[in-house]
Amino acid sequence: MTRPDISEDKLAEECAVFGVYLPKEQSAALLIYFALFNLQHRGQDASGMAVGDGAHTMKVHKNLGLVPQVHTQKKLGRMPGNIGIGHNRYTTSDANKVCFAQPITEGNQRRSGKSHTKELAFALNGNISNPEPMIKFLQEKGVDISGRNDTMLMSALLWYFLQETSDIVSAIEQCWPYWIGAFSLVIFWKDQLVGVRGPFGVRPLVLGEFADGGYALASETCAWNSIGKLVRPVEPGEVVVITEQGVTSHKIAQYLEKPDAFEAVYFARPDSIFTCRLADGTLFQRSVYQIRRNFGEQLWNEHGITADMVVPVPSSAHQSAEAYAYYSGVPYYNALIKSPYIHRTFIQPSQRERELSLNFKLNVAEDQVRGKSIILIDDSIVRGSTLGPLIRKLQKAGARAVYVLIASPPVRFPDFYGIATPTQAELIAAHKNPEEIAAHIGADGVYYLGLEGMLAAIGLPKENVMTSAFDGEYPIDIGEHRKQIAY
Repeated sequence: MTRPDISEDKLAEECAVFGVYLPKEQSAALLIYFALFNLQHRGQDASGMAVGDGAHTMKVHKNLGLVPQVHTQKKLGRMPGNIGIGHNRYTTSDANKVCFAQPITEGNQRRSGKSHTKELAFALNGNISNPEPMIKFLQEKGVDISGRNDTMLMSALLWYFLQETSDIVSAIEQCWPYWIGAFSLVIFWKDQLVGVRGPFGVRPLVLGEFADGGYALASETCAWNSIGKLVRPVEPGEVVVITEQGVTSHKIAQYLEKPDAFEAVYFARPDSIFTCRLADGTLFQRSVYQIRRNFGEQLWNEHGITADMVVPVPSSAHQSAEAYAYYSGVPYYNALIKSPYIHRTFIQPSQRERELSLNFKLNVAEDQVRGKSIILIDDSIVRGSTLGPLIRKLQKAGARAVYVLIASPPVRFPDFYGIATPTQAELIAAHKNPEEIAAHIGADGVYYLGLEGMLAAIGLPKENVMTSAFDGEYPIDIGEHRKQIAY
C-alpha cells in the first residue's frame, strides 16, 4: 500500500461511492453523474462509472479529473442501462495513473487473451489496514497480484470466489475474513446492485429510494437529497442486494456501529445526514450542519474567548463560526475569501507550487480586519503548514491579534482506514502542546474543542463514534502499522 501525498494541511478526502438501480425504462448514467457531482468534495483526483442492464455488455468509463471533465455528455450518451455504480477518488501517490481509478472491473478473458468481458464492477471507499492474510491467500491460489493496490486485491479475491459460486452473498462471506479494514463497497454483478459496509461502519454507506421507483447506495445523503429520500444506513457487516424484486438484506457479521467522527468534523457536506444505529436499535439521525453549529456552541462554552470578530476558515468551519458568533455576541465576518475554482492539481507539486496554490486560494478582506482582534475558527490542524501563512496574511493586512479556535480535538494519530493522513511525526499536535503550536504558527493562542465536547455536539456516546485520530483507539486490526504509533 502506498502512502498518499498531502499537498494541503488537511486530511485528504476519503472517496465517494454511489450505486443506483432504476426501473428498466430509466437511464442510470445521468443520475450517477449528478450524484458524483454532489460527492465531488470526497475526491478530486479521478472519477468513473460502470453502467448496464444486467443482460448486455457492461460499459465502463473512468479517467483522471473532476466529474464534469471525465463524464462528458458524449460519454454519458454511450452508457446505456438502468443499473450502475460510480466512484470519485482522492489524491494519492498513484494519482496520475488511470489504472487506479475506479470502478475496478473483473471478467473472463476473451479467446485472444488481450481483453476481457467485464462482468464485475467494484468500487471502494476505505482501506485494508492489514492486507497480509489476503495477499498470502491470493498468492497461494496462484492469482497474479502484481501492481494491484488494496482495492484491486479485494476485487480479485471476490472474483476468485465468484468462480466457485455464482452467489454474490456467499462469495462476500468467503472474502470477509480477508477483508481486514474499514470500507464501504458498491458492486455491480450480473443484474444486481450490491452494497457492503465493513466492520463497525467506520466508512459511511446509506440506502435511499426514489418516488418514481428505484434505489440508491451512497457515501452521503447529499448525493440524492433533492430527488430521493433516506431509507436507512447500511449496517456494519451487512450485504444489501438490490434487484428487480426489491431490496434484500444479509447480515454476515455483527458489530456495534462506530462511524468516523471526521465525517462530522470535515468530510461530509453540511446538507448530509449523519446516521448511526445505537446499541438498543435506535436510529440516530442529525444533519451535519447542526452538528457543526453545535461544535461552535461547545467552543464558546469551553473557552469563552472574545474579540472584535469571528472569522471562519472556508469552508467546513462556517457553521461552527456562525454558532460561536451567535452565542458569544462577537460579530461574524467572512473575511477570508476562497476561490471556488482552484482545485487540487493532478501532479506531484513542488513546495513552491503548493505555496502559490495556498496564496491564490484564500485572500483577505483587508479593510475589514485592519486594526481588529480576530477569532479564527477552523475544523482541524494537521501539520500546521496552512494556518501559519494564513495568520501572517491576516497580520500583514493589519490584524492586531489572531486567536485560533479548532472545532475538534488535537489530531495526534494517523488514519489507516482510508483517509490520507501524514505520519504521526508530521502531525503537529502529536509532539507540541497548544502553546507551542501557537508559537509555531504565529497565533496569539490556540484552543481546541475537547473530546467530550465533540461527542456531546455530535450527540452520540463514545462507544458509537470512531475517534482514533484523537485518541489512538483503533477498532480494526491495523497490522504492521501498529509499529508506527507512539502513545
